[in-house]
Amino acid sequence: MVRYTYDAYGLPTVIGDGGPGLPPFGDADGDGDIDLADFAAFQVCYSGPGVPYGPGCGIFDADLDGDVDGHDLRVFLVLLDGRADFDHDLDIDADDWTLFAACLAGPGVPLAGGCEPGDLDTDGDVDLSPRWL
Repeated sequence: MVRYTYDAYGLPTVIGDGGPGLPPFGDADGDGDIDLADFAAFQVCYSGPGVPYGPGCGIFDADLDGDVDGHDLRVFLVLLDGRADFDHDLDIDADDWTLFAACLAGPGVPLAGGCEPGDLDTDGDVDLSPRWL
């Protein structure tokens, strides 16, 4: 499986093959989706800014800064609530990123037809605004 890190704007970057059995970001139970079971695990792992996370909690460190804090929570919640499932196949994966990236135009650029789901902060454009995180 491919693992991603997420920058301050929620932009995913591939960091390599996670190897067999290693779930992608946020999928603590490795069942292929982000759900309330994973949210329960996230709550146990939440350490706060600058506080190192405990064993097994790296799956929730979206920005790879060594803690599980508010930034990681915002990325997790976008995945949990399904806003980022642009192809409606009940998972968040590279196919969803491809659809989002095709619509990505930047702040203040009007939405192109069919790109409404990519407007995660409902401000009329598809951008990487930190407001949606």
